[in-house]
This record gives sequence, C-alpha cells and structure tokens, in this order.
Amino acid sequence: MPVSMRDVVRQLSPDEANLNQAAAALGPDAMPHLEALVRGPDPMLASKAVYAAGQMRHPRTMQVLQIAAARADRMVRLAVATTVPSLPPDQAAAILAILLIDPDPECRRIAIETVPRNVVPHIRDVLEMLELTDPYPFIRELSAEILVRWSDSDPHDDTRRK
Repeated sequence: MPVSMRDVVRQLSPDEANLNQAAAALGPDAMPHLEALVRGPDPMLASKAVYAAGQMRHPRTMQVLQIAAARADRMVRLAVATTVPSLPPDQAAAILAILLIDPDPECRRIAIETVPRNVVPHIRDVLEMLELTDPYPFIRELSAEILVRWSDSDPHDDTRRK
C-alpha cells in the first residue's frame, strides 16, 4: 500500500512519537517523504524524519542522513548524531566523518559519544586530532577518554597506555 506524505507526517507528528515504531509502520515507501521533510522548513519534523530514516535499511538512508548532516539547523544535525549507533559500520563512519568536524561543539560531543569501538582508522585519527586541537576542553577530554578506554580494552594496543 503506498505511503503518502500525510501518512508520514501523522506518524511523526505526536510529541511523544515512537520513532522506531513509526519507521517500521511506514516502511521503505516513506523514504522520499522522509527526505522531503529533512529538506523542509520544520526542524522538529526534520529531526524526527532523520531518526526514522536512520532506522531503515534502505539504499537512500545515507543520502537522507548526509543531507541532514549538512543542514544549518543544529537540531537536525544532532538528530543525525543520535542515529549513528543504528547504522552499519561503513555508514556510521561516513556520517561520523562529517559530524566530528561539525562547527557546533554539542554535535561533536554527541558524535564522539556514538563512535563505535570498531571504528575505521580515519575516524580514530579525527578523534586524536580533536583530543589535541579542539577549542573546547570538554571535547578534548572526551576524545582522550574514548581513546584511552579503547586502548585499555585492547591488549594489543600499547600506544596510549600510561
């Protein structure tokens, strides 16, 4: 059964919408509408659309998340960061590469907190750069904590032990 924009908005609109259930109920036919909402003027609806799109395994998921990660509205970019744990590792790395250098420190903080342990080397390099050069002490400290935690849990990594 085709999904209309009205159906999508109705699923996402409640203040306490269960976005996992909404994504499941809407299915892949909703993806063009989710993308339109991500591009739209309502940051709250765009944020919910980001999260719903991030829950779907769909060929356009990355396109929608990349569009959202480039939005000027901070709320939308924060929503992208919260989707990282639900993404496959290659997609998570691609989104993190954008969010870890976001101009907003809160976006960077959430992105750092969602970096998976099995991150690609490039993302680890970005975390090391943030640890040394980020203008915000809490970002530098969080990056350092993540990197130390990883090296402490990896018996083969002696590079960061003190």
